[in-house]
Amino acid sequence: FVRWLGTNQPAEGIEVVVKPIADPMPRTRIGKRRRTDENGVARFSGLGGQVMDDPKFQITAILPGVGPVEPDRRSIGPDEEVTIYLRRDGVIKGKVLGADGEPLPRFHISVEPIGFLTRQLWVWGERGEFKLYQVPEGRYKLHVRHGNLVEVEREVASKPGEETDIGTIRMESGAEIYGTVTRSDGAPLEGVVKVHLVRQVRDDRTGHEVFQTVKRAVCKTDGTYRLKGIPEGEFLIQVMEEEVTGTNPAAPVSIAAGTGGVQRDLTLHGAGFVRLSFVDLIDGELRAVIMPRTELVHLETGESKLWTGERTPYRGGRYAIRVDLKQPDGTLQRHENVQEVTIQEGETVGPIELALHEIRNGG
Repeated sequence: FVRWLGTNQPAEGIEVVVKPIADPMPRTRIGKRRRTDENGVARFSGLGGQVMDDPKFQITAILPGVGPVEPDRRSIGPDEEVTIYLRRDGVIKGKVLGADGEPLPRFHISVEPIGFLTRQLWVWGERGEFKLYQVPEGRYKLHVRHGNLVEVEREVASKPGEETDIGTIRMESGAEIYGTVTRSDGAPLEGVVKVHLVRQVRDDRTGHEVFQTVKRAVCKTDGTYRLKGIPEGEFLIQVMEEEVTGTNPAAPVSIAAGTGGVQRDLTLHGAGFVRLSFVDLIDGELRAVIMPRTELVHLETGESKLWTGERTPYRGGRYAIRVDLKQPDGTLQRHENVQEVTIQEGETVGPIELALHEIRNGG
């Protein structure tokens, strides 16, 4: 029996799975599946094939978007009646159509409680229909994804004991970005190499321009990647390693309406590092001082990056060191090109001692 907790009403159309426990026979290990009838009942018979004298079974109700729900007892013997109770939270349902107007048999839905972390769910059903059970009360963002179709986002509210129908969602065909990632030094890729497609949007709360991730992909061992379901618009594409970020500038990519596939081969620059030591002339002696605000400026691209310590990653190249010194009145005075340094990928330069002298009052 499958019933709703509190009201004891039968739950119709819920899939129930019965699996044998500790049964060595492969053909019975997957178990049997039934859906509950209008009375909330799923009947299982002929659970044969057991080679054990006292067979035990595990029984669960499968809720889309929730997973398996077990009764109070974990293992059940034969010839028993078992009741599984389900919480009466909200239910969200809808239907998903493809670009051709036909229902999708399988698609991916992620439910994102607004203000909380994303909850990833795999949901599929007959004729493209889906139902998410036991959705706690609150407001959510529902994301629908499938293959090379453009992701659809909807806001929905869930109320306890109520079923919310968001209607029919029709997805549109999207573009595909593909290519190969190679290292700048020609070495093979190692570890996790990711490709992110982002776009610049305005944050409604702060009014600032921020980067929003549209798609992510992980490179295969041969360096190839694919980003599917890209809508039209202006984007930036960036490649990064698992432990090193900030060494690879983003490349712009434009997707027009009707675009099919776009090839973008990317270069992965490894990280180099630099160690700096700061000293000041105090009473005629050089003494170590607290690190002032320091940036390294790439002489070829003009890009600057704040130095926060010897683990700050930089792509290979020639850099000028820029230092901002605090004045007696609290303002900062910028000192350009204090020293130049060449950083090699995979190497650490330094320590470089920066002696910062300043003439004050003729002394």
